[in-house]
Amino acid sequence: MPLSSRIADNKSSSWSIPGNARKILAKGAQMTKRSGTLLVVTVLTLLPAAAGAGQRDQPSNSEKSAKKIVTISGVVTRDGKAFLCDRSNKIWTVSNPDVLRAIDGSHVLVHARIDRENGTMRVTSVELVPEATYHARMDDAAFRR
Repeated sequence: MPLSSRIADNKSSSWSIPGNARKILAKGAQMTKRSGTLLVVTVLTLLPAAAGAGQRDQPSNSEKSAKKIVTISGVVTRDGKAFLCDRSNKIWTVSNPDVLRAIDGSHVLVHARIDRENGTMRVTSVELVPEATYHARMDDAAFRR
């Protein structure tokens, strides 16, 4: 039996408590129970919110990489649906091939958003790379013999 009940009933106490003090102690014990219950309910209510605060909607790696625009040089395929990267020799599938159809088969510099997981790219802009022209210079040391 809790102490507050024993004090309120005054049945099992060996010492005497004045009537007003007995009522005050009994009310204090009830208030402590209410405060404790209120504290437990508040903590249980706020606990899931606090646990979820650290786990915000984190974008996946593909979403992170798709937000950043990269510049790649390479060759557009004949139909404009794929792009062959110069540096890695990787073939990227173009998600908007209508942008590259006019310059199919050309060597270009592409600004695009890349989705590495799916191997696709969304082209934002295209620049033609001028063909390098080589010509011999007759005053070069290789021709002076």
